[in-house]
Amino acid sequence: MCPLGWPASVRRQKREGIVSTPDSPSWRRGSLAVAAALLAGTIAAAVAPLPAAAASRGGVAHGHIIRGLPSAHAPGRLPRSQAPRVAPRAVPAALPIGPGVGGNVLVSPATATVDITTTAAASDPTDPFNVFVSSNLLGDAPHVVGFANSQTTTGLWEAVDLPRPDQEPNDNAYDTAVAYDNRGGLYDAYMTYQLLDPDSGAVATQLVMAKSTNKGLDWTHPVQVDGPANTPEKPGLAVDRTGSPYRDRLYLAWTEFDSYGSAQGQDSSRILFSHSVDLGITWSPPVRVNDVAGDCQDGDNTVEGAVPAVGPQGQVYLAWSGPGGILFDRSLDGGASWGRDVPVAAQPGGWDFAVSGISRCNGLPTTLCDSGN
Repeated sequence: MCPLGWPASVRRQKREGIVSTPDSPSWRRGSLAVAAALLAGTIAAAVAPLPAAAASRGGVAHGHIIRGLPSAHAPGRLPRSQAPRVAPRAVPAALPIGPGVGGNVLVSPATATVDITTTAAASDPTDPFNVFVSSNLLGDAPHVVGFANSQTTTGLWEAVDLPRPDQEPNDNAYDTAVAYDNRGGLYDAYMTYQLLDPDSGAVATQLVMAKSTNKGLDWTHPVQVDGPANTPEKPGLAVDRTGSPYRDRLYLAWTEFDSYGSAQGQDSSRILFSHSVDLGITWSPPVRVNDVAGDCQDGDNTVEGAVPAVGPQGQVYLAWSGPGGILFDRSLDGGASWGRDVPVAAQPGGWDFAVSGISRCNGLPTTLCDSGN
């Protein structure tokens, strides 16, 4: 996640212009088909609708219209349902589906003055013309923003802020994974974090997930999946949408750091995995998937990029990158246990690419499965 040169967390903060200062909020609060593509991505997934009890004390968190994508949250912005409507960007009447690749469609406003990174997208299985795109929005207070295109928005792209949780660390949000369930419910899993010390790069993170039942315009308050003790980062999301005994089980995989950015030999990174059997309200204790740990420097020798996929009989497949290249593993019991890592491909030069003019360029795998065969 961080450019080269600085200690891990500080590299990300400085190169993307988000280092906290004494007057910033964070300073104040202290057949199986595995596509090992060299792009980060997610699988369309999730579970049945969250009951009201899953939301935190404020109930539903309304999304916020973003006009021109400001560099930070605007205090006091009205909820979507109260804000004056502004015409979002139009999209083609029909998005290309089927054989071939269509032309590019500009999702974010052409007038945006801040960087948009680490995108994820999913289409609604109940209506393939409903598409949701999520990404990092950088600036003074980085956060996750979604772009909704559905019948709800009359065929237009509408930008919406994703809610941050009540509990800390919640200064900023980053690293998003999106998915639809069989019923058209939409989920977004992402990391919220707080930079504890700009000098040392100490950072606290948590992994949360929110749900929308109106195609990404309004969201439940986020539910915590993993807390700051495991320093979670880079989630991948999938759901069992088959007729297996694990149907509707929600799956999340992510990277755990002993000490993010540490160069100490005793500190390492691991791939963790958790599942939910009660509509995302509670989650199983994380289990470790990878056999060989990586380092904590958020680079070629760190294990990252784990994205789950579900097989036709409910198998769970997972691939990620690390010091051994691209590796693969599977679970046959709904994610409770895993086998031995299987090498898929070498990655000469690693997964953290140096590209002139780009602060960070990662080549991480995406796992896909043809669940119909």
